[in-house]
Order: sequence, then structure tokens, then C-alpha cells
Amino acid sequence: MRGAKFTPAQIAAILDDRKSGLTVTEVCRRHGVSVGTFYGWQQKYAAASRVDAPVFRSGALGGKTKNWVIGITASR
Repeated sequence: MRGAKFTPAQIAAILDDRKSGLTVTEVCRRHGVSVGTFYGWQQKYAAASRVDAPVFRSGALGGKTKNWVIGITASR
């Protein structure tokens, strides 16, 4: 099974490119992702811009599992 091509930090940077005024098509073409993937990421990571959003942290298995730590950003 193939691993993820983009890390959560890279996905956040791709989503931020859209906020800079580029169209979704331009952003997707620039980064080599499909429009459907972009909108899927947008739904999945939409809450990441909030302060109390869950933070992605790779697990003990080297990133093969996803552990969502809730409230870690609120305690900082």
C-alpha cells in the first residue's frame, strides 16, 4: 500500500495558496493534485485554521497511523 504523497503541513500550504487569490484549477495544476482531492482536503482540514482544532501528529508506527490530539493547541 502506498503512503501519503503530501504531509498535513504541505496540504495546509496548498490550501493557503487558494487564499492568495489563485483559482482552484490553478492551485491544483501547480501542485499536481485533482480538483476533487483539493475539495476533499478543504473539507477535512477546514477546522485546522481554528485555534481549538485537532492537531495531526504521527503515531508510534512512523506515520502509518493517525492520532488526533484534541485541545493541544488550546493548552499552549
